Amino acid sequence: MPTPLQWDAQRDWGFDITMDEPDITLMRDHTTLISDLARDWSSGLQGDFHHFVPNHYNFRITILNYGIHLFMNDFNIINRPGDRAENGQSSFHHFIQSLTDH
Repeated sequence: MPTPLQWDAQRDWGFDITMDEPDITLMRDHTTLISDLARDWSSGLQGDFHHFVPNHYNFRITILNYGIHLFMNDFNIINRPGDRAENGQSSFHHFIQSLTDH
């Protein structure tokens, strides 16, 4: 990652992520895991102002030809996630999607 010459100057980091034909199965437990990780990463001690270094992150995520499968079971009880006959699912498919955050 590039680092500027001045110690407290802003760091600009860019991430370009491309996923081609991902087949995503999303369960409620995955959503809980992601929100818990975000809460853990954002908690903690506040940094000292004299040691603060500003970071600017650019994320460019491109998802091509994706499929998303969501479970639709009663009370969200899923015993065997791989068994499509036992579980109700709602599926979404799209050919090209791009998400950019600056």
